Amino acid sequence: MRDEEQSLLSKHGLAVACSADAADLLPLWNAVHHVATPSPSTPTQAVNLYRAVLRGLHLAAAAPSPQAICEASDYSLTTTDIVRALNGPRIPDWPTTQHLVLALRGRPADLYTVWQIASSSPGTEVTTISAGAFG
Repeated sequence: MRDEEQSLLSKHGLAVACSADAADLLPLWNAVHHVATPSPSTPTQAVNLYRAVLRGLHLAAAAPSPQAICEASDYSLTTTDIVRALNGPRIPDWPTTQHLVLALRGRPADLYTVWQIASSSPGTEVTTISAGAFG
C-alpha cells in the first residue's frame, strides 16, 4: 500500500473513531504531520476551511460545551457567539474569532488569512458586534 493510501485510510479511521467529519480533521492532521494545508482558491473554499479549522480545534479541545468555552475566554464570548461561530451561517469578526481560537488553545495567526478571504466572500455576512458587548 502506498503512503498516500495509508494516510487516507488513517485519516478516515480517525474521523470515524472521533465521530467527526474528515474535512474538520484535515487541517489538524496536516499540522501534526507538518504538511501545509492548501490555501483556499475561492471564497467558498475559504468559508469551508474556516469552519473546518474551528470545528477541528473544538474537537481537539475535547469538544467543550459553549459554556465551557465562554468561561475559557474569560467571558469575552457569549454562548451565542460560540454556537454561531462553530455552526454559521455568519463569519464572526476577527476579535471574536481570535478569542474563540485562543479559548480552544489554537493559534489565531494560523487562521487569519483564511478568515480574511472567508469574511470577504460575496453573500457572507460578518457579525461585527459580539452579543457580549451588550452585557
